[in-house]
Amino acid sequence: MNPIRPGFGLNSLFRCCYRHFPRLIFPGWFIVLLLCSCSKDNDSGPLSNEITIGNYKDMYVDGTVKTIDPPYNGYEEILLDFDKNDSADLRLLVVMYGSPGMGIRYMSEVQSLNKHTTFYGVYTTDTVFMNRVIGNFSDEYNNYQSITDYYSCRRKNTTDQIISIGNAFHALDLNKNDKLRLTDTFSAETVSFIYQWNSPLLDYFENDTVYRCSSYYEFDCHKMPFGQEIYIGFKFTHKVDHLGWIKIIVQSEANISLKEYAVQR
Repeated sequence: MNPIRPGFGLNSLFRCCYRHFPRLIFPGWFIVLLLCSCSKDNDSGPLSNEITIGNYKDMYVDGTVKTIDPPYNGYEEILLDFDKNDSADLRLLVVMYGSPGMGIRYMSEVQSLNKHTTFYGVYTTDTVFMNRVIGNFSDEYNNYQSITDYYSCRRKNTTDQIISIGNAFHALDLNKNDKLRLTDTFSAETVSFIYQWNSPLLDYFENDTVYRCSSYYEFDCHKMPFGQEIYIGFKFTHKVDHLGWIKIIVQSEANISLKEYAVQR
C-alpha cells in the first residue's frame, strides 16, 4: 500500500478542482449565456394593444416628406411597404384627368393594397337623398326640359326622395395624443377625399322635346378637413397585429403631402 503523501487531503482536492474548474466549464457556460442573450434580443415581447398618436415610443417612424401633385391626364402615388418585403401595403394616389367638354376631374385616395392593411373608422347607416329640379323653356326651334338631380347624404328639402339606405364604412381622422386600440373598428375600404362631383351633361330628343339631364353629388357628411395635418390610423397584420398611423395634409383634391408614417415594432 502506498503511503499517503503529507498534505494531500480534502483541502488539496478542493484546491485542485477549483484551479481546473473554470477551464472545464467555461466553454459550456459561455454558450448558455450567449444563447440566453440572443434569445432576449430576438424576443421583443408582445406588442401593446394600444398606441398614442404622435408618440414615437416603440414605433418605427419614417419622417420622409413626400408630396403628390400629378400632371394633367396623369397620376402620382406614394407606396408604403411596412414589412419591407418589396410589396406595397398602402398607397396614396391622386389622378387628374379630363377633356375640354368634361372639365378636370380628380381621384384622390388612400388605398389598402391587401387584406393585411385596414383603416380605423366607423360603420354608419347612410341614407342617400335626391332632389330633382325640372325646368321647361322653349325657343323658336324647340321645346326644352332640363332635369337636374341633386344627390346628397343629408336631406336638404322636404320633397327630397330617399334613394337608398345602407351600411357604409367611413375612415375617421385622428389628432395627436388620441388613442388607437386593437379593439377599434378597422376596414380595408378605400379612403376617398372627393366629396363633390357632377356627371357630364346628357342631351336627348324625344316627342318634339330636347331633354337635358345632369346630376350633382355631394357626400361630405364624413369629410376629412383640408389644409391641416391629420392622422389616419391603421392596423397592419404581419405575424401579429401592428398599430400605426400616417400623418398627411390634404391641401386639395389634387394635392396630398405625406409627413410621416409610424408602425409598431
